[in-house]
Amino acid sequence: MKKTEYQFKNVITGKVDYIETEITSSVRRDGQRQPKQKETPECMKAINVRERQKRIRHLIIANFHEDDYFITLTWYRDLRPDELESAKELVKKFLRKLRKEYKSKGMDLKYIGVLERGSKGGLHFHMIVNRMEGIDKLINNLWLHGNVNYKLLYQDGKFRSLADYLGKDCYERWPTRSRNLIKPDVKSRKIKGDKDLLSEVPERKKGYSIVKDSIISGINPFTGRAYLKYAQERIGAEKFKHLDIFVHAAVMKSGRSAWSYRMEYPDKTLRRSGICSETDHGAGLIAIADALARVKRKHVIRIHIDDGWICDTVKRNLPEMVGNEFRTSDGTPVAYQDSWIKIWMAMNGSKVSFEKGNKYKMIMQRKLEERYGKQGKNC
Repeated sequence: MKKTEYQFKNVITGKVDYIETEITSSVRRDGQRQPKQKETPECMKAINVRERQKRIRHLIIANFHEDDYFITLTWYRDLRPDELESAKELVKKFLRKLRKEYKSKGMDLKYIGVLERGSKGGLHFHMIVNRMEGIDKLINNLWLHGNVNYKLLYQDGKFRSLADYLGKDCYERWPTRSRNLIKPDVKSRKIKGDKDLLSEVPERKKGYSIVKDSIISGINPFTGRAYLKYAQERIGAEKFKHLDIFVHAAVMKSGRSAWSYRMEYPDKTLRRSGICSETDHGAGLIAIADALARVKRKHVIRIHIDDGWICDTVKRNLPEMVGNEFRTSDGTPVAYQDSWIKIWMAMNGSKVSFEKGNKYKMIMQRKLEERYGKQGKNC
C-alpha cells in the first residue's frame, strides 16, 4: 500500500501558550485526487483576505494583551483628504509623535494599523496599540483632524473577530505595523505513513489540550487535497489571570532608600510605597516581596523593574540559592536573605517572570520625591 504524505504546519504564538496546526495530505480522504482547478480572481481575492486575517490574528496574540487599546481615528468632513496618500502622511506624522511620547516614558510603541477608505468616501485609521498610562489624553492631544474612539481589547475567540475586521477587504486600504512586533514562529514538516491522520483524533502536544470548536476539516477545491486544522492551548494557561507589577526604588538625599510599586490587574490597580535603611537593591526586593504577598490567587505575573542586578540574580542564581537554603558556599546568609525567602515563598503557585524596565519609572520617582524628599546625587 502506497504511503500517504502529510505536511504539518504549526504556528506558535503567545510565548508557546497557543499553537495552531494545519495538516494537509496529498490525497482526499476517499483516496482519490481531485483534479486541480484554476483559481478565479474572486476566489484568489477571498483566499488572500483570509490569509491576511490569519496573519493579523497571530500577530495580535503574540504581541498584545487584554486591556490594550483598539483605537479608531476619524477625519472631520471638512478636513478629510481627497487622496489616500495625503491621509497616509498625516497618519505617519501622528505615529512619529506617538512613538516619541512612548520613548520619553521609557516604553516602546507597538501597533498594528490599517488606513481605510470606504466606497462612500469615509476615511478612518484603525490601530491596536500597547497600553500606556494616560494614552487617551495623549492621543486626543496629538490627533486634531477628527474624533478618537477607544475600546479595550478582549480575547474572545483569540481576537478572531478583531483580526477579521482589520483584514477585511475595502475600497482603499493601507496596512502598517511597528517593526518591533514579535513574529509568530512557523514550523513545517513532512511525514509519510499508512495511517489516515485526517480521520483520527488530532495530534496533541504534551501539556496541551485541543481548543473547543477549533477542529475544521475539508477538501481544498483548488488543490484537491484534504486538510485538518485545529488549535491547542497550554493546559492551565487560561486559568491564570495576568498581573503586571511595576517596581521602583532609589536612594534619597536623606541616605535612606524609598520604594514603590504598582500592581495592574485586568480590573483594578493597587499602589504602595515605603522607605527603609537598605540599599536601592534591598529596597527593590522589599517592594517585590510586599507586592507578591498581596496576591491571593494564582496569576501569570510579570515584574517590571529597572534594577538589572535583581533581574540577573533571579534568572541566573535564584534556583541555586533555593537549593543552598539561601546561603553562600561558606554557609553565610546571602545578601537580603529575608526578602529573597519571602519572594520565593510568594512565587510558588504563580508563573512569575522578571523583565528589565519600568514604563512608570519617572512618574513613580516624582511621587517618591514628593513624599520622601529629593533623590541622592549619586543615584
